[in-house]
Amino acid sequence: MAQPLQEDMKQNDDNQMNGQNTNNRGPNILITGTPGVGKTSLISALCEETQLKNIDVNQIIKTQKFHEGMDKERDCLIVDEDKLMDYIEESIIESTNGGNVFDTHLCGGFDPKWFDLVIVLRCDNTKLYDRLKKRNYSQKKIQENVEAEIMQVIYDEAQETFEKNIVIQLQNDHIDHQEDNINKIKQWLAQFGNNKK
Repeated sequence: MAQPLQEDMKQNDDNQMNGQNTNNRGPNILITGTPGVGKTSLISALCEETQLKNIDVNQIIKTQKFHEGMDKERDCLIVDEDKLMDYIEESIIESTNGGNVFDTHLCGGFDPKWFDLVIVLRCDNTKLYDRLKKRNYSQKKIQENVEAEIMQVIYDEAQETFEKNIVIQLQNDHIDHQEDNINKIKQWLAQFGNNKK
């Protein structure tokens, strides 16, 4: 299931940003996964320990109104991915010098050239169920998300969207996993910096 980040660091040493790595650009990292796997907690802690900027894609969708209302059956926003991706490209990718960590459960709409590393966080199904229940998700929404996690829907979508050598899975069941994952990402960041020298 989850593979060591060090193996992937070796594989993508020469493939940073699909050949677009420059000496002064920081990495762009996409951290994705089923709702409830711990993306926001991990990214908040990671950004506190590094110089990376937290990009909350869900917040962008809400504040910029990149949605067409609620899908009442699925209890979620209907995202206008075209407007969202145009905004991200113009306001973040093209106007910053990298150094961003994107927090989202969306995966397939992004341009593969935007990211140096794509991390799919995974979580034990029982723990995920408990986390979603604490969020007061409906039973139907809990079931849909747990099934998506079991079927590794987001990981498969990431594998289809991005270069396989930049996509990794990290298990994130508890705080020890989170701390270990942050350390692995910091090691990757150090390697990214070394590759630019």
